Amino acid sequence: MSSPKSKRVCLVSEPGLIQQATRAMLGSIPDVVVVATASGALSATAMISQLQPDLLLVDANLPDDEVEALLYWSRENYPWLQSIVMTRTSRQRSQVLAWGAHAAIPRASLSDELRVVLDQSTYSNKPEKP
Repeated sequence: MSSPKSKRVCLVSEPGLIQQATRAMLGSIPDVVVVATASGALSATAMISQLQPDLLLVDANLPDDEVEALLYWSRENYPWLQSIVMTRTSRQRSQVLAWGAHAAIPRASLSDELRVVLDQSTYSNKPEKP
């Protein structure tokens, strides 16, 4: 069960070791609850609509067109939903930020950088969740 201040996360990543490791790492962060795990953009949109998470964490191991479509869709339909993309290269980082991600975190330093971004997002100036 999540506390009132918990960040509710929807993780979007292809099934496999990276997804499992990311989910386990998220489980080790206080006040973070993974409410959904999606294997692609289409299943993520249904889960976001139903569960209304606070954070969308996307692994750039998905095809570029899926990541781009999901970021645009989430920004248009859920402007309060913070989106963070785990990237492998600086090119990917620039690309996902241009597509509307709130942050891009190198996958190699995910644990440390995600904690910083989550702390900062508590005080961000984004639209309120209805």
